[in-house]
Amino acid sequence: MDESNQMSPTRDPTSGCTLPRYDPWRKALHARHQRKRLPQADQLLPATPAPRKRTLPKLPANDYTIIIRPRGGLRVDAWTARQLAPSIQQASNIPIQVFCSEVITLPQPAQNLITLSTPNEACADALRKLTNIHLGTTDYEITTYLIKHPPGTCRGVIQGIDPGPSPEQLLTLITTTGHQILEARMIRMSDTVTITFDDPHVPFYVRVYGTLVRCKHYRNTYQCCVGCGELGHRSDLCPSPRQASAPSATHRILLPTALAAPSASSAD
Repeated sequence: MDESNQMSPTRDPTSGCTLPRYDPWRKALHARHQRKRLPQADQLLPATPAPRKRTLPKLPANDYTIIIRPRGGLRVDAWTARQLAPSIQQASNIPIQVFCSEVITLPQPAQNLITLSTPNEACADALRKLTNIHLGTTDYEITTYLIKHPPGTCRGVIQGIDPGPSPEQLLTLITTTGHQILEARMIRMSDTVTITFDDPHVPFYVRVYGTLVRCKHYRNTYQCCVGCGELGHRSDLCPSPRQASAPSATHRILLPTALAAPSASSAD
């Protein structure tokens, strides 16, 4: 009788809730289990948070942006910005005081290219005419082009042009009415030409050799090297051409049987 009375629950006189007789013991056991779980929870948390990599500041929106694409095996990741900038300054013949105050040099090793930004139009013209730079004891051939103009400009693209003309020749061959052409260049050895207009709208047609050619908006493309398999550069601009291996002629993409031919159950 005594044990049953001790195990019987009691009621709280204020709230009327049923309280067990040995409630303090349960609280002690619960606290003991909580103390055992705390060290395990601490072990799951990382000791120190991983440091965040700070991104570089954005280039001025109103500046001219010139892209330098190396040729001849130049690896941008093998040189620092402090080594590339003096070589670019000497090749462009820009006074060192003007170059240091007006030109921003930003290497991009992932894409194997160099980005230059300047608000000075004369500096932009000098940088756009570069054909090679001297690094160490080697002269490297480069290709430069302007990708960003001040606000109020746009880019168009035309196709069906015989490859070979230089940017200066394209400016003479391509004309339009009501739109000023700032720059025109061929895309590699293809029949495509990109045109930069000093106008926020792309004309529907431009005249090439006196014939009307349809002009469309230019869209950015993502380049991929078929040799090394990396993104950001083309196969002809691969920084490691010796390691690149072209796909074999017998390479075939085999689709799974379920995708190549529908099964009898799905056909029914």
